[in-house]
Amino acid sequence: MRPGFRELIFFFTWLATGHTQFGQQGHQASLHLAFLGIWFVLLIPVLGGLLYGSSAPLDGYEIVDLIITPDSLAAGHHIADVPWPRGPIVVSVTDGGEITPALPSMTLSPGERVVLPAPTRANGESAAGPTR
Repeated sequence: MRPGFRELIFFFTWLATGHTQFGQQGHQASLHLAFLGIWFVLLIPVLGGLLYGSSAPLDGYEIVDLIITPDSLAAGHHIADVPWPRGPIVVSVTDGGEITPALPSMTLSPGERVVLPAPTRANGESAAGPTR
């Protein structure tokens, strides 16, 4: 961690809550925004998101989430053996709530979700195209 980063976190926590470490305080209102009551817990992240803006990971790419169905060409095959469309790279696989980094030797099963960044075309359409 960079020197000063921790202090910056403590400063913004103090600015919003009146405490440098708010999580240990339990359910209580902000000392600086007392008029909001406990609702400041919802307001502060919303304001942070509005100030930061949307988080587009890469210009020219979109995040594609594919569900492996029983009749999918990918079901029962290793990630490296699946004929993916040109361009995308599989980055993670989820089964239920667990996200696992994608490894070439990983075998895909029906019900799993494959997450990959895919390049977009100039017209905004996904270059990955329809997949099964």
